[in-house]
Amino acid sequence: KYFFLPLQLADDTVNIACEHSTQYILEKFINIFSQTNENLVIKRHPKCKSLKIKKALNNIDLKNVIVLDSSIHDLISKCSAVLVNNSGVGFESLFHLKPVYTFGRSDYQIVCRNISLNDFNPSKVKPLTEDEINKIKFFTFNVLNGYVIKTNDKSSYLKAFKRVGLLS
Repeated sequence: KYFFLPLQLADDTVNIACEHSTQYILEKFINIFSQTNENLVIKRHPKCKSLKIKKALNNIDLKNVIVLDSSIHDLISKCSAVLVNNSGVGFESLFHLKPVYTFGRSDYQIVCRNISLNDFNPSKVKPLTEDEINKIKFFTFNVLNGYVIKTNDKSSYLKAFKRVGLLS
């Protein structure tokens, strides 16, 4: 049993628009989990070059907080919940039907548990309810069937162009 914290790039343009930086999110969760027996697995973004993030990860000295470089899908599939600022990994976690806690704004937050970072308490995390599962399934179905462009299908592009008003 563990919580999964996938880190974003520190200079990700989506992350810049969030209330909290990647560095702050990382430090805050290390602090939160230092006060509990719950386990936290952190995965650094594969393209991250930040020396501050590297230093923070190398200085973790807690038995219940570990850094792994495994597949995100392996990590998501085995975790209790996913903790993201607004990462694309949060959206992918919905396909695994995991509780996703978002601490920043995202286009999928409507089916996540959006709370203040200061209000997060690992011991209060519960599995998804049947209602939450149904909402996630409905949301992901609509996104995949209404908004995703199939790159090998011209009609998919035309549908998207019409949706955004580029074609009538």
